Amino acid sequence: MVSHLPKNAVVFSVQTSGCLLYYTNFTVVRWETLSPAEFERIAAACSAAGLPVFASLHRLEVEEHRAFQKHLPGHWTQLALVRDMSIWRYDSPGAAR
Repeated sequence: MVSHLPKNAVVFSVQTSGCLLYYTNFTVVRWETLSPAEFERIAAACSAAGLPVFASLHRLEVEEHRAFQKHLPGHWTQLALVRDMSIWRYDSPGAAR
């Protein structure tokens, strides 16, 4: 799934963070401790640096932990779904692509 992401992607993740760190060269950020304001500052810095932002989320992170509502505000587009894992692209205004 992540093999199609740009090499300079910044990926927000919790469940898959260990796999992403071990198997890829992406910058990985664990989202569970971020406030919406902290995420917005990081996303703005990524945009200014030309770094696209993605999220790798388990179904429970989206539905039960409400990752988008509580930690990752903005407009996101789901790019892929394999079983319970999904990849999302951050599409809010100013986001790098």
